[in-house]
Amino acid sequence: MAGSPVENFSYLEVGKLRVRYLVRGEGKPVILVHGLGGSIESWGANIDALASHFKVYVFDLPGFGFSDKPRIQYRIGFFTSFLHDFMETLKIERASLVGNSLGGLISLCFTCDYPSKVEKLVVECSAGLETGARETIMRFMGEWWTMESLKSFYEFVYGEPSKVKEEILRLRLRILSHPDAKYAYKSILNMPYEWADLPEKLRKLKNPTLIVWGEKDRLIPVEYAYKLHSLLANSKLLIFKDAGHVPHAEKAEEYNREVAKFLLEDP
Repeated sequence: MAGSPVENFSYLEVGKLRVRYLVRGEGKPVILVHGLGGSIESWGANIDALASHFKVYVFDLPGFGFSDKPRIQYRIGFFTSFLHDFMETLKIERASLVGNSLGGLISLCFTCDYPSKVEKLVVECSAGLETGARETIMRFMGEWWTMESLKSFYEFVYGEPSKVKEEILRLRLRILSHPDAKYAYKSILNMPYEWADLPEKLRKLKNPTLIVWGEKDRLIPVEYAYKLHSLLANSKLLIFKDAGHVPHAEKAEEYNREVAKFLLEDP
């Protein structure tokens, strides 16, 4: 969602999809999975800090950023399959996943499907258990995003609205003006609800998990952090007092430190 300019990215063929991606650092692999409307730039305040400890992989999910946007009916299984194929293409046998919002849901579902491929999991303000976020986004978006509606939405999701910078909004609007972005965004926003059994699956997961949330998250309220924590037996909970829906951008320095600490510690 949030973001800043990122340079030196490449393109990769994942199956039949052309995907924009970036690799930084050395060490154990960590894959960053952005949320709805996001891109590589969403992690602009995190990539270098995490790359000082790990080999960091970050991409534009298909349908977003500058990756291909196939005109299909998007489903959560499409994204988990993509993540699997991305790892296979780059010969990543096992990785830790860090996912925000929709990226959190993708990471949770992927871990349920392929638990042996996930070393550790960080889920931040994750979708999947809530029911009202989709309608809230649609209310702000209207027919399609403008600078004014995007600004209003960002001020809603940030814990401190004054931290929303115009350069972030301009970058996001430029990406959303990409050909086929409107179709893909709306299709993904209206994905069929096919994860009703997620709570049951999460109870069976043993992968070490850090649940990160902003206490001021108004899109997916913090109560869902506690609900997720109760479902994941091997989980820790980290709440940022003055953050909203994107702690990785709002509280980047502390977020980077805590996520690195969790990923580095022995399981």
